[in-house]
Amino acid sequence: MKTIKSLFKDFPFLFISVFAGITFVFFFYGCESRIASINEPNKMVNFYQLNAEVDAFLDVAAARYEELENKEILRQKVISSGVALAQSSGFDYLGILSTFGNILLGGVAIDNIRLRREKLKKK
Repeated sequence: MKTIKSLFKDFPFLFISVFAGITFVFFFYGCESRIASINEPNKMVNFYQLNAEVDAFLDVAAARYEELENKEILRQKVISSGVALAQSSGFDYLGILSTFGNILLGGVAIDNIRLRREKLKKK
């Protein structure tokens, strides 16, 4: 015991630096980096959790982009049917039926999305 005490008295900075080095090694290898979550800014997440949040966000963005694209296609069909009706002397019955069918299917899809969101909120 006396030898350790005498060594500590003779080389205090050596012991302090070894202790600090060991502490830093445990800190940097034991503690993973964290950052604020995208969904909940008060929650801290690691790299893998943040990657999962970004993937989920991109999936939602892709679904919304697809929905917007479908609405744009429907809009173009309505406009083209109107132009065809204005240019011709008769109705484009097939175009009108497909447009109304798309409107009805769009309504059904929106209702399904709304119902799914309500079910998720209840959970």
